[in-house]
Amino acid sequence: MASETPTDGPGEASLAPDCAGCGLSLAPDDRFCRRCGQARGKPGPWQQRPGVILALLFLGIGPLALPMLWRSPRFSKAQKSAITAANLAFIAALVLGFAWLVRRYLQFISDLAGG
Repeated sequence: MASETPTDGPGEASLAPDCAGCGLSLAPDDRFCRRCGQARGKPGPWQQRPGVILALLFLGIGPLALPMLWRSPRFSKAQKSAITAANLAFIAALVLGFAWLVRRYLQFISDLAGG
């Protein structure tokens, strides 16, 4: 009996592409993704692209981008949890580093003024 999905050869994977919006494998006759509704062949919205989300989290607006991460279908729940923890640790390190820097600066000013 022949397989319903096209393959490159015996034992090779299907030629059906993945959804550009969420990464779900599409059947050859699907015109839209069954999970996110994205039309076949069109890229997902820029707000859901992994590179954009990660850039906003670590180089842009920090934890304010976490809702974008959690709404994105492109990451698994485990990835979202790990990225959230990494982002919060990164922000905590920045805050502590900045506090240390301010403390050192104030100590320097105090030493200049005192003697």
